[in-house]
Amino acid sequence: MEWVIVFLGVLIAFGGIVYVLPSRIERLRGKTRLKARRIGLVISSATLANRDAPSDEKVTAGGKRKNPVRLGFAYSKNYVEHKGNFPSWQMIPHANSTQPFAGWEIQSDELRDVRHVDNEYWQAIDGLCKSAPRRCYGIRCDEYGVAWIGVEDLQHGDVDEFLNEVVEFLDRFAALNVDYVASQIGLED
Repeated sequence: MEWVIVFLGVLIAFGGIVYVLPSRIERLRGKTRLKARRIGLVISSATLANRDAPSDEKVTAGGKRKNPVRLGFAYSKNYVEHKGNFPSWQMIPHANSTQPFAGWEIQSDELRDVRHVDNEYWQAIDGLCKSAPRRCYGIRCDEYGVAWIGVEDLQHGDVDEFLNEVVEFLDRFAALNVDYVASQIGLED
C-alpha cells in the first residue's frame, strides 16, 4: 500500500512538470520568433476579424451576434527611409469579397494615402497576396512599415525556410510601398 501511495505521488509530481513544459511546436515557434528578432523583424500578437468563420461561431446559443476573431502574430518590418506619406491599411482574407480584389477585404475603417481607384497599386498588392507565406490571416501597412499576420507554418520543422519566405514577402511589400510613394511624390512635382 505504501508503494502505491509513493507511486501516485511521483506520478502526480512528474505529470505536473510534464504539463508545464512546452511542446515541440511551441519550442519551434519560440525559436522562430527569436531568430526573427535577431534579423530585425518586430514580432507582436495580433487579433483580426474572421469573416470566413462558420456560422456557429458568429452567433451565440442565445441568438446574440458575435464577432469571431483569429489570433495570430504580426511579423513586421520597418521602412528604411521615411519620405512621403506611406499608405496605411489592413486586409484580411474573405472568400466573398471583391474589393479591392477577389478573396481579400480591407479591414481598416479608412484608407490613408491611397485610394480604391489606384488600380495599378491594388493589382500589385493582389499579386503579392497570392505569394504570401502559408497560414496568412492578414497583411498590414502603415506609416512605419509592413506586416504579415498569421501563424507560423512549422509542420515540417524548417524555421529558416519559413523566415526566408516571410522576409522575402515583407521586402517585396515594403519595396512596393516605397515605389508607390515615390511615384506619388513625382506626380505632385
